Amino acid sequence: MDDRTLDAVVLQSKDNNRHPKPALELIPVLLLIALGILSYFTIEAISWKFVTPRLAIGYVILAVCLILFFYNRRAFRYTYGIGLLLALFKAIQFTIPVFWIRLLGVRFDVPILLFVFYYWILYRKDIVRLYRKKNASGGISYAWKQSPEEYAEAQRNKTAQFKKRFSRLRAEEIDQRLDFDLVPEARAALLELREELEKKLNN
Repeated sequence: MDDRTLDAVVLQSKDNNRHPKPALELIPVLLLIALGILSYFTIEAISWKFVTPRLAIGYVILAVCLILFFYNRRAFRYTYGIGLLLALFKAIQFTIPVFWIRLLGVRFDVPILLFVFYYWILYRKDIVRLYRKKNASGGISYAWKQSPEEYAEAQRNKTAQFKKRFSRLRAEEIDQRLDFDLVPEARAALLELREELEKKLNN
């Protein structure tokens, strides 16, 4: 793992810390709610046979998303994203499906596909950072392939790499880096280095 990779994994840039403007996050949810209301009146005018548990669950998730937007923005992003994925693969519904497209033999609801694409555009930096963070820490992508002993050894090796990388940092620089979004091994390495420096000062 070279220095560039270490820096990319360890340090979260200021740009990545900036989340989209609230309006850009709220508008798609409001559009989905509007489409849901339109679907409701369409159902009432045509037939209630279109009402399914999947549609009811979709309405509930939209209501939860709207509440979370004002009280817990992080939980809102996760809930909304999971809801879109469930809707994309037809586990739930937000609206009555009207426009479809077939990709690789799978039929997708076009409006939901557009909402998923918008979600990716809006949060792509967060998604990529989360993926890299999981991979760097041996998370869900790699840990399942290893035995507990192999996983523990990999963690120790990564911590040692980070410790070597940070070995020349001063105490104040270590404290500054601890304020960043770090993978567990990097944080462990910095804490070990700080503890060693404190021991030297006390001696």
